[in-house]
Amino acid sequence: RTGDAYSGGLVGYLYLAGVQNSYSSGDVVADTRLTEETLSAGSSGRSYVGGLVGFGVTSTVLRSYAEGGGDSYSGAGGGYAGGIIGASSFSAVENSVGNNTFLRVETESPNSSGVGRLSGVFTGTLTNNLALDSMTLSMNGVGVPPADDRNHKDGGSTSEELLRSAETYEELGWDFESIFQIENQEFPSLVWEDEIFVTEIPTITLQSESQKVNEGDTVRLE
Repeated sequence: RTGDAYSGGLVGYLYLAGVQNSYSSGDVVADTRLTEETLSAGSSGRSYVGGLVGFGVTSTVLRSYAEGGGDSYSGAGGGYAGGIIGASSFSAVENSVGNNTFLRVETESPNSSGVGRLSGVFTGTLTNNLALDSMTLSMNGVGVPPADDRNHKDGGSTSEELLRSAETYEELGWDFESIFQIENQEFPSLVWEDEIFVTEIPTITLQSESQKVNEGDTVRLE
């Protein structure tokens, strides 16, 4: 059998740890299907995909979100995809948001697989979480209808307009004074990003007129 795959926007495998006040953007993919190189293994492992965490064990995710899409490909081992966490064992997700556009599972074992706007399969606690209402879920190309429940693995359905408003996140206890910000009606970003990624463009001013320089002369450029 091939090994299991754990893919997350921030962490692949989270064990006895936590993620808080964070976000991830971009698509996440895991693929454990057999190829010509791995055919001798006989069977494929499980495939876990999460917008933030691939698989969480006795861990927490607090006041965080993910956007982008997720694809879980697997053979007989089964696969899971979740907007926040692919699968969980005795973990907790609280006051977080699945802003993902799509989550898809392609597998030979749909009965041993799962997909959800927050988590593909979950054991633990889910508390007061939201999810983008236009997010699409599918299992082997067939749409999976989500449940509208803040304390369920699909989260509470919320419009994109509301998810671009600071008030929505402040109701979940997010700090928009020192940690998060929303600019130009985008999804939240971290305040410190502006301090790190803004650089000054150097200015070079040359003499307005050309100047002949002889060997040994000193010239000052202003």
